[in-house]
Amino acid sequence: MAWPALAIKIEPYEENKVIDFLWACTNYISDSLELQLNFTDPNKISYSSPRDKIYITFWGQPDFASTNGTYVEFGYNVTNEVPAQIG
Repeated sequence: MAWPALAIKIEPYEENKVIDFLWACTNYISDSLELQLNFTDPNKISYSSPRDKIYITFWGQPDFASTNGTYVEFGYNVTNEVPAQIG
């Protein structure tokens, strides 16, 4: 069984809110990774503080390495606020 190299989760600021989305990797080169997120309802994304958060976890260690051969740590997390969306 193959495991996904990335896990992407949106954590809504409001407890009862559900944010449905799909994502795709649109570009991947040695020093950058570009992801496209498509929200089913962009109006559900918080437009002011506090914001919803996005969590990206890197699970595919051999898939993410620098040019000098240093791997991204297995399970490494990146977190940021989700920018406001135009719906």
